[in-house]
Amino acid sequence: MSVKHTGCLVRALLAISLASAGVRAQEGGTRHPAAVLASLCPTAYVRILRAPASPAEGTCGAVRGDSIQLTRRGVHATLPVVGIDTIWLRQSSTGTGALIGAGLGAASLAALGILFVNAMCESGDGCSDDYPQVVLLGVLVGGGGGVLIGAGFGALVPKWKRRYP
Repeated sequence: MSVKHTGCLVRALLAISLASAGVRAQEGGTRHPAAVLASLCPTAYVRILRAPASPAEGTCGAVRGDSIQLTRRGVHATLPVVGIDTIWLRQSSTGTGALIGAGLGAASLAALGILFVNAMCESGDGCSDDYPQVVLLGVLVGGGGGVLIGAGFGALVPKWKRRYP
């Protein structure tokens, strides 16, 4: 694959990524809390904030009319949907970890490959023909391994995403 084709591929992937981010941003309009909870339940882990009460957190169960069932450490609670100020959804950071791992893995293995070629080069021309192949191989192998390792670490890191309002 030439540098020209690689640049086109990168631009196309960036355009698709930005377009999907715009669609995701439009999804989270101002809906009723019961509708938001119904879309998340019955398996999501949520944090619900209500004005006079302390925050409630747990795995959401059924949304029935004007109430929601939460379970945390085996304890079941039923909360009224009326008066909910904020709903947060707990997710993992797998995607972020994968991106960071891919970048670090690709950069470090490509740099290590360049250092290796410099150290092993015995040619008078400086082995300039070997660098593009070493960098490409380092990016592919290091990026692929970094994605897996980064996704594994990211899965261990929870993050909270606001879903309502």
